[in-house]
Amino acid sequence: MGRRKPRDHRGREFETVRDMCRAYGVSVSAYYEALEQGATIREALEPEKRKYYRYRRRIFLHKEGLMAYAGVTRWADIADEVETLRQSDLKR
Repeated sequence: MGRRKPRDHRGREFETVRDMCRAYGVSVSAYYEALEQGATIREALEPEKRKYYRYRRRIFLHKEGLMAYAGVTRWADIADEVETLRQSDLKR
């Protein structure tokens, strides 16, 4: 059996992960780092579409981490205090 070819979030097949990342203008290391941090394939390949969360002047990549920091178990308990951001918002 041969190795599986990587696919992007649109279902397009590539010869290598490097080729896929090159097509999206993302470095391979940034792609894998984003996946390790819990990003979807789409978010890893298109970081401008990834969501971030601001709570009390801190930035979080995941709702779960933010909720643990805030000491709550339900998102509804703090949703009104959280600002959802995109990559472009972080550069300000």
